[in-house]
Amino acid sequence: MNRRFFKKNKYNQLANAYKNVRGFMHDTKKHIFYIQECARSNATQEIIEYTESMITDLESRYCPNNTGNLVIDSFVDNLRLQCTNKGITFFSKIRVDPQNIPLNDYELTIVLGNLFENAYSASSTVICPHINLTISNTAEDVFTVNIENNFENVNKSSEKITAFDFIHGYGLANVKRIVSEHNGVFNTSSSNDIYSVTIILPLNLT
Repeated sequence: MNRRFFKKNKYNQLANAYKNVRGFMHDTKKHIFYIQECARSNATQEIIEYTESMITDLESRYCPNNTGNLVIDSFVDNLRLQCTNKGITFFSKIRVDPQNIPLNDYELTIVLGNLFENAYSASSTVICPHINLTISNTAEDVFTVNIENNFENVNKSSEKITAFDFIHGYGLANVKRIVSEHNGVFNTSSSNDIYSVTIILPLNLT
């Protein structure tokens, strides 16, 4: 995998997120047209019932982030949609000041793109899959990313971690390089078939 292909792959994920937003807008227009027809027919009860169904659907399927950082919002929303379509339980806690992120958009794309892709790939093959994500830069002057997912640990040995890292080695190597360049900490761990990656980067506070 050369650098050009790697870059193209990551920005394709942003493009997919954009397409998902376009699809949402397309569906919303159809909903509005139906509501307008109900209004013209004075079908008040139908409007109430339909909008209640829309609210329920929006809350369960479309929970877009609005941190102000396009990379974070796009990648998290895309991962959430992928998990929904695959039946993966996804939980996220995002608390970010978009003006104080120690990575530029290109670096952030590489970091989140690799971590999300690895977590999704690993959890999509197990029973009761789940992914938990936390991104924060609002405390202790650090930018933190933690993502954990369950995975199939075939041999239950400590070598599994090394093997798992090796399978996704190219991507993780790029993540580790970026973290190192920013004097950060990169840590992986595994316990009870839960694989976790934590990144801690110092903020450039003035």
